[in-house]
Amino acid sequence: MPRYESVARLLGYRADHALGVPVDHAAVDADLDLLDRCVAIEAWRWTCDLATDFGLPAWRDRAADRTNRLARDAGEYGDVLRQEADRRLTRRPLNSA
Repeated sequence: MPRYESVARLLGYRADHALGVPVDHAAVDADLDLLDRCVAIEAWRWTCDLATDFGLPAWRDRAADRTNRLARDAGEYGDVLRQEADRRLTRRPLNSA
């Protein structure tokens, strides 16, 4: 099932990165694309966490975009969603000094 496959691989990329194992960013992008198609409602969270772990501006931008898309349709919860995304994106990246 693509939903579980993409999430399992994303977890693997995060673990590899935390252990200092090189990660193919193009493969992560492909799994984020798959996640967007299969589990769009959770894509903001996964993308925030990956962006923070890896410290990549492109993934931060992608996370903000996913958050804003969902927040637009979240009614009164939109601001809370944006606040949580900001909190996730401002935490210290893994393997940082």
